[in-house]
Amino acid sequence: MVLAEHETTRLQHAGAPQARWINDALRFYIEFHKQQEGLDGCIVNDVLPIAALVKPAALTFEEQQLVVDLDEADHRGHTRIDPHGARVKVATRVDVALVRPLLSERVFRWAVHQTATPIVSQEAVV
Repeated sequence: MVLAEHETTRLQHAGAPQARWINDALRFYIEFHKQQEGLDGCIVNDVLPIAALVKPAALTFEEQQLVVDLDEADHRGHTRIDPHGARVKVATRVDVALVRPLLSERVFRWAVHQTATPIVSQEAVV
């Protein structure tokens, strides 16, 4: 899930030190993704497993067969689809309309009460 730069900026203007701390932490990732991928924001996938526990409908899963590359090359540790791989369920879609409010209420709660600007909702592909 991508959190746009303008969505984190409102944390910077919140009165609570925790909100500013979260903003500062996300700034590093925003700059990284901007330089590496030209992305206006940062990817916040870490919240998705928690969102799936709280709201199981937040993620859509597909069954796939995957392997993990174990050789010593640059792609060591990468997962890839392979017809002989282990059958696993992989999250392929995020219902951002369910996840963004959770992010606002649970993680950005200091900023939510400081501003009337909600985090926008849309669907994303993982």
